[in-house]
Amino acid sequence: MGILVEYRILWTRPIARCCTLSPTLSQLNCLLTRLPGLRELSVAGLSWFSVSALVSPTLPCLRLLDLRWCDGIKDAQIKDIISPPGSESSRSRLRNMLTLRLSGLDVSEATLRLVQRHMPQLERYWTWPTARR
Repeated sequence: MGILVEYRILWTRPIARCCTLSPTLSQLNCLLTRLPGLRELSVAGLSWFSVSALVSPTLPCLRLLDLRWCDGIKDAQIKDIISPPGSESSRSRLRNMLTLRLSGLDVSEATLRLVQRHMPQLERYWTWPTARR
């Protein structure tokens, strides 16, 4: 699996895609800082080591985040992505999220309630039916 990024500019509508088989933490961090207008990000199937760049304060205001089948992502990591440790603001950087894909992750119902609380505009989230109580 790899990373797929789609970036659109409203007026000229070019699409830039970046596909690599296994991006490193520094590559994903560099990508996130250089594309502040990024709206959709899929990191499905990657390890937490690579995806941990999402805890960065430079994370753009995403509308879609696909974390399906990422290895090592559990409740604590989802909480860190929503509200990074040491952040001053109580508002989540992902408050404008519309779609969140969590299939194949070991997350509890308490974490799903936290997701709903911090992402009020969330229209749909996908989970595998293995969410813990």
